[in-house]
Amino acid sequence: MNIYPWQNELWKQLQGLTGRYPHALLFHGQEGIGKTVFARFLAKSLLCEARIADGHACGLCSSCLWVSQGSHPDFRMVRSESIDAAEGLEREESGDADDEGGAVETGPKKSKTPSKEIKIEQVRALASFLNLKTHRGGLRVVLIYPAHAMNTYTANALLKMLEEPPRDTVFLLVTDALERLLPTIRSRCRKFAMATPETAVALAWLQSRNVGHAERLLAEQGGAPLAALHAAVEGADLDAARERFLRLLADPDRLNPVQAAETVAKIDLPLVVGWLQRWVFDCLGHRLAGRIRYYPSHSARIAVLSAALQVPEFFNFVKLLSAERRVAEHPLNARLFVESLLMAYVDALEPARD
Repeated sequence: MNIYPWQNELWKQLQGLTGRYPHALLFHGQEGIGKTVFARFLAKSLLCEARIADGHACGLCSSCLWVSQGSHPDFRMVRSESIDAAEGLEREESGDADDEGGAVETGPKKSKTPSKEIKIEQVRALASFLNLKTHRGGLRVVLIYPAHAMNTYTANALLKMLEEPPRDTVFLLVTDALERLLPTIRSRCRKFAMATPETAVALAWLQSRNVGHAERLLAEQGGAPLAALHAAVEGADLDAARERFLRLLADPDRLNPVQAAETVAKIDLPLVVGWLQRWVFDCLGHRLAGRIRYYPSHSARIAVLSAALQVPEFFNFVKLLSAERRVAEHPLNARLFVESLLMAYVDALEPARD
């Protein structure tokens, strides 16, 4: 495990904090740029007993070996059950070890349908850990991600710990959605914005991993290289489904929201909403600035739509879409949720087609 090339500057910045780390660091930025990997790497460094000159963990001391084996007694990682499931991990009542740079997990037994929230029991389970002396006489580290997966009750439970931080403890929080964290949580952390890498750097990294169509995938993922790599790994089926969906959006006169919702019924809902959101941003971006960020392969049709759309009406749809994206993780009925969004999309374009 190592940090990515585009994270080197932030790493150097953090080295200036050596010996005086704040009790809580909050890393935020676009999804798919490697924030969690960076935080894990930092945790390993903080726990290392023989850090090398650049602040990297030595990889050889007892602490480093325990972290690599997922059994370090001074490291806890709190994350949602859905993250565990995505990484092929099973959670048990006593907690399991993570595979790479991980730690003992905290939380309830894995349910039939993995929760996408970090539960209050997981944060409460930290209490006994924080009240103990550190096993190695150094720091203890708690990594929480994605931090925006905490509901209000869970966040308030964590807030009590941040208000009276235990000695020799560093909390590392990672989020893709800074605005979804309680202001009181944000105010008690030192925030570090992690920038999306420059296109040339991201493309070089993807090409070094033999990713085909790297430029197109990177554009579709808004410049996030890890998201582009994930899209490449997912394969042609999802790629084809996205293209079918975009072709439907490109022809609103013929778009049937009910039928269109059926075509994406088996696809992860936040992914579908993301496709729609990127399409809408491209339409507005072309209209207002003549730029297409996500779907340059559909530039001709986007240009036609954007030239005719009524900006105020379309902005209202953008606001609606942003609000609905927040509940896309927990819809009562996914198909009806997509139908509703597509109906609103057609309505938003109605003035442009009169």
